[in-house]
Amino acid sequence: MKTVAIVPGYNPGHKARDVLEKIKRYVTAIVYIDDGSTDNSLKLVKQVPGIRVLTHSENKGKGWALKTGIDYVLRNKPADFAVFIDSDGQHNPADIMKLQKAQGKSDADIIIGGRMSDRRDMPALRQFSNKLSSSLISLAARQRISDSQSGFRLVRREVLEEIPWHPGRYEAETDFIIRAARQKFRIVTTKIETIYSDDIKSYYNNFKDTLRIAGVIAKRIW
Repeated sequence: MKTVAIVPGYNPGHKARDVLEKIKRYVTAIVYIDDGSTDNSLKLVKQVPGIRVLTHSENKGKGWALKTGIDYVLRNKPADFAVFIDSDGQHNPADIMKLQKAQGKSDADIIIGGRMSDRRDMPALRQFSNKLSSSLISLAARQRISDSQSGFRLVRREVLEEIPWHPGRYEAETDFIIRAARQKFRIVTTKIETIYSDDIKSYYNNFKDTLRIAGVIAKRIW
């Protein structure tokens, strides 16, 4: 399958370059979106040959970065699927093959890289919030979504064409998956490696971003 990687980045540090070099082994094209980084990551990313780099002049949030990448891909990159993968090393690029294999077996429209089957390294608070949000999102989606907060996803191009991406921060990913499920697109979760490290910095705000996601869920349920 022809797969383009959409890779958002905000201050991912030196890891971004290595991550992109590894992603190249498993996809036909890469679109990297720098979301207003203030570290030296953009300079390092531009040293990776054969990728398209898009930039935001200021930090807008992950949902905005993904929208920029999706819009570009739909206009310029012929591909059967897009894979969303973070640039900070929290996802193993080799797991792209697991998502592709799962899609080939299931013929699903969206494959989510699920982390919930291996919780040994996941912080307890994150485990609880992910389980709770996945239960509520499954209710809103009317379809079982076992790891709704995983940003590692393989998405059929037709889904991106039919379901408009609403920009924002982390809640944009939740909103998209609910609306896609409501439109009867089939969603399957496959197990991926769980990576948690002290040098991987999360920009998720436990209060503000949780409220935003809760607002999206409530809107779609009611």
